[in-house]
Amino acid sequence: MVPEGAIRTLSPDARRIFREAQDNIIELNKSRLRALEELKAARQKIAELEQKLESAVAEASSATSQLQQLGPASLQQVAPAAMGSPSGDTTTYSFNRQQAAPPPQQGTPAVEQSVTVVYETGWGSAFLHHNCDGRGWTEVPGARMDNGSQQFPGKKVLTVPGRRMEFVINDGKSDWDKPQGKDNYVVEEPGTYRVKNGKLTRLA
Repeated sequence: MVPEGAIRTLSPDARRIFREAQDNIIELNKSRLRALEELKAARQKIAELEQKLESAVAEASSATSQLQQLGPASLQQVAPAAMGSPSGDTTTYSFNRQQAAPPPQQGTPAVEQSVTVVYETGWGSAFLHHNCDGRGWTEVPGARMDNGSQQFPGKKVLTVPGRRMEFVINDGKSDWDKPQGKDNYVVEEPGTYRVKNGKLTRLA
């Protein structure tokens, strides 16, 4: 420290500069002390946070280990503390094995719509010459009809997929069966129909 007597021997400008330098040094020392105090407080805060983090990691690791030991079976009344919750909440947690969803039920398959013609005749063979749903007429003489069935023994029977159908019947040669006063038999909707003596009757 400079003696006061030596300072008095200086010129006024020198004394002013010296005083300013002293003030700056004092202020700098104060700032350095404040910085050291703040650094100390920050280090203490970091140490506290690190300690809390270590505790939280340890609790989480312990809870994970307990869950792994219990497996996927139901865990009833798991305390919130074990879940790392400090709130004191008393919520009950339940971990259940997820059940496989049942396979989707298949819808009822669509019933194929068709027209069945039952023909009562004395012919040995019968052919159905038809145009179903506008798909065009079959080649002459047409589709051969079956010689009866369990439901219609002794009859000529043929089922054609579709809804609306025009048709005539022949013996595969020169004889044709057509409705009286019309060119063709006409069916407007699916079902089972009987042809007898030139008349068309719905059976089902």
